[in-house]
Amino acid sequence: MGVKTNMEVITNEQLHEKIASGSAIIVDVREKYEFERGHIPGAVWVPLSDIETVTAFWALDAPIVIICNSENRSQAACRFLEREGFINVSYAVPGMQRWEGELVRSDCPEIERGRLCEGLVYLDHAATTPTAPEVASAVWWWLTQGYGNPSSTHLLGRISRDLLNRVRHQVASLIGAEDHEIIFTSGGTESNNMALWGALQAAPPERRRLITSAIEHPSILSNIEYLQKLGYQVTKLPVDDLGRVSYHELVQALDHDTALVSIMYANNEVGTIQDIKRFAAVCKQFGALFHTDAVQAVGVCPLNVNDLGVDLLSISAHKIYGPKGVGALYIRSGTKIEPLLKGGGQEFALRSGTENIPGIVGFGAASALACRRLNQVTQLEGLRNELQSQLESVPGIRFYGDPSSRLPHILCFSVEGYLGSNLVLDLDLKGFCCSSGSACKGQKPSHVLAAMGVPLKQARQAVRVSLGWGNTQEQINAFADVIRDLTANKH
Repeated sequence: MGVKTNMEVITNEQLHEKIASGSAIIVDVREKYEFERGHIPGAVWVPLSDIETVTAFWALDAPIVIICNSENRSQAACRFLEREGFINVSYAVPGMQRWEGELVRSDCPEIERGRLCEGLVYLDHAATTPTAPEVASAVWWWLTQGYGNPSSTHLLGRISRDLLNRVRHQVASLIGAEDHEIIFTSGGTESNNMALWGALQAAPPERRRLITSAIEHPSILSNIEYLQKLGYQVTKLPVDDLGRVSYHELVQALDHDTALVSIMYANNEVGTIQDIKRFAAVCKQFGALFHTDAVQAVGVCPLNVNDLGVDLLSISAHKIYGPKGVGALYIRSGTKIEPLLKGGGQEFALRSGTENIPGIVGFGAASALACRRLNQVTQLEGLRNELQSQLESVPGIRFYGDPSSRLPHILCFSVEGYLGSNLVLDLDLKGFCCSSGSACKGQKPSHVLAAMGVPLKQARQAVRVSLGWGNTQEQINAFADVIRDLTANKH
């Protein structure tokens, strides 16, 4: 890159001094098992194979010390960082070979470490996605280095404030919004509650009505009883056997007392996508605000809030390969809502509390990644369709959701005579992670499948598979083979 670097060799004594002063990032490039058996406190593990991805968000003038058992591996890491433009890189000799300082050891048993690294196939991306390496790198850097409060006026605060604004743009770009229309929250649940309560409390006194659907996320439906106690009228629209809300039933339910309509963009259990653009348009005719929970759809469906015409839209970072505990609510300019949290006036006085800068940075990195991947969604859809095709030969299998309009990565099915929770556990023993939790909680069946008219016994047999970018055709084939074997041998 034509940048002059300052790579140097330091002794363990000099390394002690750097650690004591906190003046460098200690990067341990040994194998994972070596790192876990004993590493320098505060060191971050970065295998050489991942160093390009992990360091992508680090500042080029960050002081970095490479730690290893082997000098040639240390040099290799330093050479890579030099080529990437880092200007303050060093490595310790003899490094960990003769380290006599404090060590941190992992309590993780050997068998657990092997289980996590080998042979596990993750098929539960609707529950949460793995954090992408570039996202984790960004979170780590701003957690340890960019710790300024964005409300502070000094340099570190101004840096955090500038970063907050840049990340707001990244998230806004994912859904076609303006930067100031994005309010950061702790996740999808808070975003849904903020949309629901904020809109209802800000509505004119004559508008005391909420319309929603029978298949919404619990963060919407769990509020209904309390709303009714407060005097609000709530209409819960039914769905058909494919999980679709009827446009005509929505129109019949609407009146000029309606403050808010909240219908999810796509269902998290069966994947059915609703006709949100049409719903939002008719709500405007009655002066009602329209909110959609798009937590499952963002990142796998191209969304534009202006095209959809929605007033409020919920997002969660951990569904798009970002960190848990951070999300956003899109609020269209001019839309009035009351804040749930009052305090210091952060987030345009709509969500007080010091912003979670590391989490928000990870959210921004995940949003940028999701934007780049949107044109590859057919890859997920192809795997899902192939899996369904292979499973169709299993005796007694049934599939749920709208086959012509559903999320590209979700497949919900049941096998006659096989309790869903048991099938999930049997699959777990074979190294496959999927879910029945959203389809069956104890003896209580899924409210989604119940609303679709699925019989209780059948609903308890439901299993959800949700694919992600790391899944392969080979994994799909292996999963289908295991399902066929398990169902053939069930009692």
